[in-house]
Amino acid sequence: MKRLCLLCSLLSFLSSAYGNESGFFLDRQKSLEEIRQENIKFLSRHASRFSWGDYTALLDELADSSRYHVVTGRNFMKEKATDRVTVYFRHDIDVAPFHAVMMSEEEKKRNIGASYYVLHSAAYYGRKEPGKVFRYTAMDLIYRQIQQNGHEIGVHNDLFSMMLTNGIDPISFQKKELEYYKKAGIKITGTVCHGGVINAWGLNNTWLFSDFRRSGEYKKDGRTYSYGNRSVTDYGFSYEGYLLKCNIRLSDISGYDAVELLKRLRACKPGDRVSLLIHPIHWRRNCPGK
Repeated sequence: MKRLCLLCSLLSFLSSAYGNESGFFLDRQKSLEEIRQENIKFLSRHASRFSWGDYTALLDELADSSRYHVVTGRNFMKEKATDRVTVYFRHDIDVAPFHAVMMSEEEKKRNIGASYYVLHSAAYYGRKEPGKVFRYTAMDLIYRQIQQNGHEIGVHNDLFSMMLTNGIDPISFQKKELEYYKKAGIKITGTVCHGGVINAWGLNNTWLFSDFRRSGEYKKDGRTYSYGNRSVTDYGFSYEGYLLKCNIRLSDISGYDAVELLKRLRACKPGDRVSLLIHPIHWRRNCPGK
């Protein structure tokens, strides 16, 4: 019995040590409804830039398969069509996962496939403690629902800022997160970097990857952090969205309205490779004044 207790203690210690190294933990207690209500409260303090009607108009344009070939980031890498406009349809979920589901359903109705990138530093993703992120497993239902609607799920990379603000080891965390996604039945092959707080420090999440050739060191709170020493594939991904080759980039955060965005999309020509970035928070239903 004594030996068994010692063995259990040792296994518990090893498990704890491994978890602390990756910083990736699970929270199975938080309910989906709790997360939803917290998200609704958060979004109520943030105005939407465009209307839901603006979004369905954009989708109706993209649904013209004689003119557009709309694909996920995973498929954009392989596409070489010259007879139509090839569109990499990208959604950075950021802080609006439940609106992302509604978008995915509207796209499914029109047979449009898109990529949805889950932000692992967002409040809906999980709770944080120093050196730890506790992923809310209840949210897996949302990610699977988007995937089942015919879309790609990817990682919205905020690892650089998580390293600096929360003491997370980027590559260990990413390895554990991807392992979990696989077990949860969610296929992940791609990532795209998040902006956010790290940009205010004169840094960029893309610099974490050696593919962007910006390796260096950053000092914060008496510690030195190195970056740019590992590649996208080292982190377990087959692509990074900003490295996908395109000749036109369109976005809902470029300063123009929905009419101008649609105008610029319509100006694209066959053979153009377009990256179209949409954030669910900016296109919401029941928005005041819309």
